[in-house]
Amino acid sequence: MSSYWEDAFSEAEIDADEIERFNVVRGDDGWDIYADVGGEMVSIGDTLDDEQMEDLFWDDLYDWAMDNDVDIDRTMEYAAD
Repeated sequence: MSSYWEDAFSEAEIDADEIERFNVVRGDDGWDIYADVGGEMVSIGDTLDDEQMEDLFWDDLYDWAMDNDVDIDRTMEYAAD
């Protein structure tokens, strides 16, 4: 996992071992990633544009999640207008 996510977890004051799943939401300004920690949805990181989403999420955090049995909501939600 990259330092981007380690920093994001630290800023959100969550331990990576406590994350149960990730939810991905596409809003008007980009992608938002939420970590489900004990039933509470915690926003992690800044809003990501499409290129950042590819690099930071799909090519990085997704692989970490799969290696650590963390579920990912594969149904991408689009934020309401």
